[in-house]
Amino acid sequence: MAVELSLRMADRGGEVRDPDGEDLRQLLGARRLLLLIHGYNNDLPFVRDTVYPQFESLQREIAGIDAGGDYAPGWRVVHVYWPGDADHGLFSALFYPSIVKNAPVCGAALAKLLDAASGGEGIDVAIVSHSLGCRVVAELLKALPSGSRARVTRVAFFAAAAPTFMLEDYSPGSLGLAMATRIEDGAISLYSGADMVLAIAFPLGQTLAPGNEGVTPTALGHELWASMAVPGVLSQGENPGAGHSDYWGWREKTRDSCGLRANTVARERLRLGPFAERSIATRPIVIRTSAEAREVASRQTGPQMSTPASLAAG
Repeated sequence: MAVELSLRMADRGGEVRDPDGEDLRQLLGARRLLLLIHGYNNDLPFVRDTVYPQFESLQREIAGIDAGGDYAPGWRVVHVYWPGDADHGLFSALFYPSIVKNAPVCGAALAKLLDAASGGEGIDVAIVSHSLGCRVVAELLKALPSGSRARVTRVAFFAAAAPTFMLEDYSPGSLGLAMATRIEDGAISLYSGADMVLAIAFPLGQTLAPGNEGVTPTALGHELWASMAVPGVLSQGENPGAGHSDYWGWREKTRDSCGLRANTVARERLRLGPFAERSIATRPIVIRTSAEAREVASRQTGPQMSTPASLAAG
């Protein structure tokens, strides 16, 4: 049975809620946590009743177990809810620039909570995240205290709404340095050139957002991030034809194609458990290593200064 961790003050819109002792109690005693972190413009009822249940239904299908079965044995599954939406009815999706600010706050809150829950033995944390929820994860990595016993081992990024220019910054306290150094085992970023939300709405929303959010930046989840700064822990794969909402598996039209592909890769890369005898999804995802992404960048731009080997070896 999954536990619920809400960083919301309200079911729709609202401000960030600070975790309390009850939230901490739910995590204590676990040695391995699997966090599910939804994306932008998803209110709590939709995530609770549709997004996470459909992800878990696909995971059980891939594992070959019955409804309600443990699809991630040995992991305590945590359903994270955070205020990545606005309560403005049909116009809610237009409020992205004012929502981005919640991602760093939520990331810091999660980092503090995980650090407190790690105890003397420590905990291993795996994460599945989508859209702006991937930015929450990057901020979590940045906010984890040095020497924390909360170890983020593996991460699956679905259609990440995280600007690549921020991930190319390896200065102290940067998101790029955090991603390169705080993920202990590996991360996978699934992207799609067919994602029109990240192609059109994301660059505009980031440009209009307050702070240093960039001018028409590229999202990690829109195309192959080909850069000499790609960290060694990060592999990437294209989810062919996937729209922005086609990763968790809740859209019936693409559940058995884009959703199945994303869920299969996440299960494999995060090592959530066994697989049933399975049929290969149409157009399986081809995974590119960090070295391959850097090679693409080298061919596109010619020789240039490399990211420090200690951070980007792959």
